[in-house]
This record gives sequence, structure tokens and C-alpha cells, in this order.
Amino acid sequence: MRVNASGTVLARATSAGPNGELDHAVLLVPRSPTTTDTQPPTITIGTPADAASYPVGSVQAAAYTCSDNIAVATCAGAVPTGSPLPTDAPGPHSFTVAATDSSGLSATSTVSYQVTTQIADGLGLTGSFTSIPPDSRCR
Repeated sequence: MRVNASGTVLARATSAGPNGELDHAVLLVPRSPTTTDTQPPTITIGTPADAASYPVGSVQAAAYTCSDNIAVATCAGAVPTGSPLPTDAPGPHSFTVAATDSSGLSATSTVSYQVTTQIADGLGLTGSFTSIPPDSRCR
């Protein structure tokens, strides 16, 4: 058996038949090409949606997936998928997911969202705001 420069396996077999004749066979088996992974994983974040607003204290479950053309090795967000997002403090927040594939290629994806405070005006109307800087004055 021999392997040539292109990776093809060459095998030769000889056997004697019942009348003493020799049978020869040559087997050529091409080696499968090696696949080089050049594509990092793909990350899809469903919740939080980019630029979404959520009321303070609301329960919003994180939802994200990671995929790859070969295989995903790791996929992790700020909280596990299905777990509640941080909504306890008003203001801007970001949510990042990182993934690595079986070839060691990595990717990250980040979305931003707002946590808003609900206010009532005494007339039964409600509204949202993110924050008012402490040094601002009404004019």
C-alpha cells in the first residue's frame, strides 16, 4: 500500500486461483479533501430586541441562538436563554452573546435596550421616561 502526493491510497493485491493463475487487483481510493472552516458562528438575538423599551421590573426572557456551518462549541449570553433580562434599573442597557465554533472561530453580537419607569399623572394617563438628569431644570 502506498499514498501518492495527492493523498490517493494505492493498494495492490495478488492471489493465486485454483488452477495456479495469478489475479492482480489495484485499488485507488482518493482521500477526502480537508475542509477548512473560515466562517465564524452566527448569532441571532430575539429578546431583547435592539432599541426595545421595557418597563422597569418587567419580566422579559432572553432569547438567542447560535449556529455554524460546522459545529457550535460554545454559545453564551449575559444570562442564559430563557432567563430574565435585567430590568431592575431604569436607563440604557446592553446585552451581548458570544459564540465559538469547533474550529476556534468566534463571534459576538450586542443589542441595546432601554428600561423605562412608568409614571401616572393623576388623570389616569401613563407615560414612560428613561431618566431626568439631576441638574436639569424646567424652563
